[in-house]
Amino acid sequence: MHMTFRFMRIKISLSFWFTALITALLLMDKTGLMPLVFASFIVHEAGHIILLGRFKNVKAIEFNPSGVAIVRDNRASNDYTKDILVSLAGPLANLLVAIILLPVYIKCEYQYVLMAILINCAIAFFNLLPMATLDGRQIFYRLICLYWGEDVAYKVTGVVSLITLIICAVAGTWLFARVRSNPTLLITSVYMLIMEIVDIKQGMCQVNVGKYFIHTKKQN
Repeated sequence: MHMTFRFMRIKISLSFWFTALITALLLMDKTGLMPLVFASFIVHEAGHIILLGRFKNVKAIEFNPSGVAIVRDNRASNDYTKDILVSLAGPLANLLVAIILLPVYIKCEYQYVLMAILINCAIAFFNLLPMATLDGRQIFYRLICLYWGEDVAYKVTGVVSLITLIICAVAGTWLFARVRSNPTLLITSVYMLIMEIVDIKQGMCQVNVGKYFIHTKKQN
């Protein structure tokens, strides 16, 4: 079961299980900040989608629990520079929102606005980590591709990603044990670690654009 809509001529498809994962995170939240987190993620994804639409080589984007499938025009070719820009677009969108909200907080000193600034900054910097399906790994992957090719890039980023994920999972476990209010980092790290291990076992060399690992498809 999928929910579909269009954004900048791109067909967006959300699977039931992807929506269920987001819902579970919202229900488990005890801080009341998950709506802000979710809104910040929308800003992040919008940054990616806007730039993807600008390059006019994407027909559809499918959000699934295992990642995001990008359906490209069959005339599109790999362009590492454009892919790096697309990966940067999400974090930059979050930072832009944070910059816009900063004078608002300075004027009214509303704590909810401050949390929105901090959450957008946290999402931007977290996504720049070189692990799993995050933007940092996509950028790292493409930069290596520019000089040493995709095979080397896949192996190097795989090792770096696995090490970083283990560190984040340990940090998430420690944080949840100490605070016990929001298991988001723990759940996210463990989920990404599982997906990384599955990917390694399957031996899938996937092409990456945007926030998640992307199974690119050609559309006639």
